[in-house]
Amino acid sequence: MTAQLQTNWKLNRLVFIVLIFVSGSISGQVNWTNQKIDFGILTKYTDKVVDIVVRNEGSKTDHLFRADFSTNFQVLYSTKDIAPGDSLVIRIKFNPRKTGRFRERIPIYFASSNTPYYLEIASEVTYVNLTEELPCPDFSKQPVNCCGQFNLDVLVLDKATKLPIHNAQFELLDERLPLLVGKTDRKGEFQSEVPIGYYTLYAGKDGYIGTSLSTQVNPRNHLFVFELEQTIQPEFKIDSLDLIETIIVDSIFDFSVTSYAPNNIAFLVDKSGSMATKEKWPITKIAFEELGETLRVVDQISMITYADKAEVIFENEIGNELNQQIAYFEKNNPAGSTSGTKGFSKAFKILQKSFLTEGNNQLFVITDGAFKKQDEIQIEKLVRKAKRKKIYTTIVVIQGTAHAKENLKKLSEIGNGSFLCIDNQEEAHLLLEIIKTQSKKK
Repeated sequence: MTAQLQTNWKLNRLVFIVLIFVSGSISGQVNWTNQKIDFGILTKYTDKVVDIVVRNEGSKTDHLFRADFSTNFQVLYSTKDIAPGDSLVIRIKFNPRKTGRFRERIPIYFASSNTPYYLEIASEVTYVNLTEELPCPDFSKQPVNCCGQFNLDVLVLDKATKLPIHNAQFELLDERLPLLVGKTDRKGEFQSEVPIGYYTLYAGKDGYIGTSLSTQVNPRNHLFVFELEQTIQPEFKIDSLDLIETIIVDSIFDFSVTSYAPNNIAFLVDKSGSMATKEKWPITKIAFEELGETLRVVDQISMITYADKAEVIFENEIGNELNQQIAYFEKNNPAGSTSGTKGFSKAFKILQKSFLTEGNNQLFVITDGAFKKQDEIQIEKLVRKAKRKKIYTTIVVIQGTAHAKENLKKLSEIGNGSFLCIDNQEEAHLLLEIIKTQSKKK
C-alpha cells in the first residue's frame, strides 16, 4: 500500500469513527423547555418551585448521570432514565441561604453527551427562610402525614393599588366546613399552622369582590396572594332585620289573597353532613314551622332534599297544611356529601308542571355552603333555563361561611331571585317575610 493510500485509509477511518460518535450522541439528545430561570425579586410570597421538562428526542434511552446543584436548591426527579419520546421532569425548589444578588450555573450530565448541559438560575433575593423543608408531596403519591403541621401564609392586596387590605376575611374550608377563619393584620397578612390537605381558600372584604381557589396545600405550596377588586356597585343582599323592617311592619298582620299573589314554591333543602353542624338543621325546622302557621290554601309547596342523591319529600302540598310535614326534620338527620344538580333538575320540573301564571313561581335553595365545582356549571345552566320560563331562584344561606355567601349570591343573581342569610334561630322568620315580599301585589 502506497503512503498516499495509507494516509487516505487512516483519514477515512477517522471520519467514520467521528460519524459513529456524533450519530450516537445525536440519537440520545435531549430538548429542554427552559435552561435560564430568573425568579426576579424573591420575597416571602414568591413561588420558589419550578418544573423543567427535558424530552428525549433521540432514538435510544438516555440517562441522567448527575446534576451539581448547590445547597441553595432542593431537587426531585421524576425519573433518571428517559426512553425515546419520553420526558424527565426536574422539580427545583429555590431556597437561598442569604439575601442579595444570586446567580448560579449548574452543570447537568446526560449519557448522550460528553459535555454537560448548563442550567442558569438568577434572582434578587430579599427574603430567606433557613428552616424550610423539602417539597412534599413529591411526584409519587403523597405519604400520609408526611410533613405534619406547617405554616400557611396569606397576603391580601388591593388589586388596583397593590396595598395590603387590613381586616380582610380569610377562610380555609375542608370540603364545605370551615377549618380556619381569621382576619388579616395591618400588613394584609394572615398566618396559621395547618395540616396538609386539599382545601378551598377564600379571601374577601366588604366593598371588594371576594375570591377563592381550591388547591393542595402543603409545605411546598403554602404561600398565597389574593388580589381583591373593589366592587363598582353596592352588593345586593338581605341578611339583617333592618333591611326588611318595613316589610315586616306592613305584612305581619296581613297575608290575604287580595294583597298577595299565590305562591308556587319548591324548597330544595341541603341534607348533607355539613348541615348537621351548629344550629343549621334546627333553624331550618323553625323556619318551616313559621311557614306552616301562615301559608294559605292558595299556596302550593313542594320539598326536595339533596345530599348524595336527590329525594322528593312532598309535592304540591297545600300551604295551610304544611305543618303536617314538619315532623320530617325531627325524624331525619343530615348526612352524606353534597351533590345538588339532580335536586335542581327535579325541583324545576315540579315547578314547571305546577306553574301559576299569576303567581310567584320560585325555587328556594336552603343550604349552608357552595356547590362542588363540577356541579356549578350545570346548576347555573338549569337556573338560567328556568329564569327564561319565569321560574326564579332564591338562595337562603343558613349559618354559611363568607365564601359560601359570596358564591351563592351570584347564583341568586343569575336566577333573578332574592338572597337571604339566616345566622341564628331568631332570624328564622325571615324566610316567611321574603316569601311575602316576593308575592306582594303591586
